[in-house]
Amino acid sequence: MPAKIKGIEFFSVDVDHFTEPRISNLVHKYGPLGYMTYMVLLSHIYSKGYFVNYDLTTAAYLVLKYIPAKFISGKDKLQEMINYMVSIDLFDQKLYEEHVFTSIEIQEMFEIAAKKRKQAEDYPYWLIDSIVKELVRDDKPKEGNEPKLTKKQQRKEQRMVDIEEKAPQKHHLTIAIIEEEYISSHSVDIYKFNELFERLIDEYGYRLVQEATRYLAKYYKKLITEVDDKYRYFEAAIKKNLQMITTRPIDNRSVKEIMEELDSKRML
Repeated sequence: MPAKIKGIEFFSVDVDHFTEPRISNLVHKYGPLGYMTYMVLLSHIYSKGYFVNYDLTTAAYLVLKYIPAKFISGKDKLQEMINYMVSIDLFDQKLYEEHVFTSIEIQEMFEIAAKKRKQAEDYPYWLIDSIVKELVRDDKPKEGNEPKLTKKQQRKEQRMVDIEEKAPQKHHLTIAIIEEEYISSHSVDIYKFNELFERLIDEYGYRLVQEATRYLAKYYKKLITEVDDKYRYFEAAIKKNLQMITTRPIDNRSVKEIMEELDSKRML
């Protein structure tokens, strides 16, 4: 029987949270009630782990436990708001059809907390490509049972330690493109990417830059021709696309959908 997944005790919210297009759309359409409904669901999901098996009615009753009915106008208003949240990808649409509430962003936050855990857990409905399962296992050899390394292996291991100690600190999004194999962990351009991400986040907000970064790193793998200067290519592509996304009229599509449209028009 799979081990029970433990919830997390707290989660962070970006300072530019309300400028994120989906949150902005939710607040403009349903006001404080819509946002409060989302936060009740989000907090409850994190208290259980990274997902809950609820149908629409159960989710609505959960919200009613925390928001008095006198503040909710109209029959089925909660169900309407929850369906809208799903339609703008605050919750994963396909899993919602299976009565599961979760999302990529929820799982990314959970993953950060889960990396600190020792025991292994099973992760159903997992949406993101990650090594969280490997990271949470305590697979270190017991003392006295470590395999012996040859002198050549010892020298190589020491060189890697020296490189890591002297390497520049990596921005969270720089680590993300390394994990996507866009650049190596020892690239000389790491400091450039660090500075680029800091500038872009200041201008466009973390969530938008994060989603654009993830998409571009995956898009690069589809390219047939090799890129000589990966930093210059990435800088030009992400700036161009962020500018185009933020100057478009607000709609209900996700950043990924907009990026795919730009891709189809050869704007990358």
